[in-house]
Amino acid sequence: MMRSVLWLLLLLLAALVAAVLTSGLLPGTGAGEGPPAPAPAPGEGAGEGEEEAIPLLREREQGHWLLGPGALSASARMISSSLDGEPSPTASQRLFLLGLHTPNFRGLIVASLDGDEAGGERWLRRGEELYRFVPSEGEVVPVDDPAGRRAPFLESALTVEEVLFGFGLTRYYRPASRPKGEGDRLLLELEAIPAAEAPHARLKLTLSPLKPETPPLLSRLEAYNRRGERVKTVEVLAYVDFNGHLLPAQVRVRERERGLQTEILLEGRKAHALPALAFTPGTLKSLELRAPGGR
Repeated sequence: MMRSVLWLLLLLLAALVAAVLTSGLLPGTGAGEGPPAPAPAPGEGAGEGEEEAIPLLREREQGHWLLGPGALSASARMISSSLDGEPSPTASQRLFLLGLHTPNFRGLIVASLDGDEAGGERWLRRGEELYRFVPSEGEVVPVDDPAGRRAPFLESALTVEEVLFGFGLTRYYRPASRPKGEGDRLLLELEAIPAAEAPHARLKLTLSPLKPETPPLLSRLEAYNRRGERVKTVEVLAYVDFNGHLLPAQVRVRERERGLQTEILLEGRKAHALPALAFTPGTLKSLELRAPGGR
């Protein structure tokens, strides 16, 4: 008799527990969802329109933004002047770019071909690592601090980080709103991720198709500070078709803080067969770097 009463009590207790769990009275359990989660505070959580914008941003970051995807080399002319038209001290620089961008590896060497017989300074990106080599100094130096990465690249309107790594569209920023159509153009607005130490507070991107049947390409990027002032403008003035990829051929950058304008003209893209092993600090200073067609 006593054993039957105990079994009955256990059955009643089990039924009561099941009823509580399935009623949603305990948060996060059962079929009920419990009380709604509090809304994220301003500046926290995912930005509006992330599902629509993130794929577009990742497309922009496939391969190096200047050079392109895969294993490519190219020569470039970088011309800088003040915004009022006066030439800068380094008015014209010849550059050589050598890149390898695959799903498993990202490496880039950018070298100035001006200077003495050994050429000017060279920069190496290997994954997230960054190195600088000046032939007259003889040593390859790692560049780890943000100040060094965000210093002007060869006294131009671009920073070292922008040239070697790009603008960090998905590293530093998130969508602030859904993409907006304006005629045949697509407008994207990004805001800095609070913990990412982004160089700018907001970015505005304009994507435009070259032809009605082609996908939209980045035509303009505007960077704003926390006061809402536009501090930098990047315009892709021309694209070129290389092996089925539309890649930048002419880029103009305006930076208001230092009153500089820099134009980059890219030409002579070629495929190469160098492996990832070539993109190391040890080989940076021993590589024979020549622009396609020679110096």
